[in-house]
Amino acid sequence: MDDIIETARSPGYAFSDEHRLLESMSIETIRKVRFLFFGGLNVVIAFAVYSTFLLIIGEIRYMQAAIVSHVVSSFVSYSLNRHFVFRSLGSYWKQLMRFQATLLVVLGLNIVLLAILVGGLTWHPIPAQLLCLVPVSIASYYGHRFFSFHRPRNTTDRSAPSTGW
Repeated sequence: MDDIIETARSPGYAFSDEHRLLESMSIETIRKVRFLFFGGLNVVIAFAVYSTFLLIIGEIRYMQAAIVSHVVSSFVSYSLNRHFVFRSLGSYWKQLMRFQATLLVVLGLNIVLLAILVGGLTWHPIPAQLLCLVPVSIASYYGHRFFSFHRPRNTTDRSAPSTGW
């Protein structure tokens, strides 16, 4: 990213709209965009596992499907978030434990919402899970941002995020 900006600032180089956009974006905005992209990819994987599991074992076992989906997608999610979203170089095992703790809270939220929608309001499990994705994804982002991959503000830690993609 820094190379792109330096090249773009050199004499005779005309800024493209993409360069202007990237230069004007804050680190936090870039992180959120990466989270939306890679989180979206993980959501597709998790939802595919959830739906497939429901088709195999039946709709009555929607809670088990949510747990299986969570376990499968948590491994994909950790790698994507650590390497591509938060660009972390901190302790692998410490962050993995914090990540899993965050995901347990997020799983709890998902299960409570599913119980309300499917058990209480008698929604079909698939649309209910689709609706749950919104609050669960928001809780996941902030949990990982401020707990799983959190660094003290005044640290010289190597895991400081880059501004690049």
